[in-house]
Amino acid sequence: MIEAISKKKESSEQEYGLASRHRPLGFSEIIFMLETCYMTSYANPIGNVKLPQEKGPSMSQETPDIDGLCEGDKELAEALKRVLFLNPGRISNSIEDLTELANGMEQKGDKLAARINYETAGRLALMKGDVEAVRRYFSKSAELEVDDYLVNVFKTLASRSQEAVEAAKKYYHLVPLQKLQ
Repeated sequence: MIEAISKKKESSEQEYGLASRHRPLGFSEIIFMLETCYMTSYANPIGNVKLPQEKGPSMSQETPDIDGLCEGDKELAEALKRVLFLNPGRISNSIEDLTELANGMEQKGDKLAARINYETAGRLALMKGDVEAVRRYFSKSAELEVDDYLVNVFKTLASRSQEAVEAAKKYYHLVPLQKLQ
């Protein structure tokens, strides 16, 4: 009985190309095969990798020089690089909705979600040019944030909201709006 089963197994292995003389592939061999498949599916004749083209609306290849918009003020430029929207036309929330969400999250004790909503409200206020709202929302974000880098970013934007709004106006004037579809 055992011999019959093993003969049947051997014949099926040979039939499907799984002869018993083959050993299982090792991890590095599998990785090599996957990389080879990837490279051959996207490689051009020279051997350079050609990535698949992204479908949908594309942003312009050049983004405005934020350092230039801030007239050499590195601290403000770094803060703005962290908060300016790359595609402002795709923002669908209002400042009021975000503030309401942030207040609710803060009351529930979810400081991270509250901070994110206050930050987003501040980013929208920056885009709209509302100096007082920028100061208010980024101050609140700095209060709730625990990461020192982000606290410095938010404090810079809150304390220098007038300069930040002026630079943001220049930036958003140069960035093409792509509306939500």
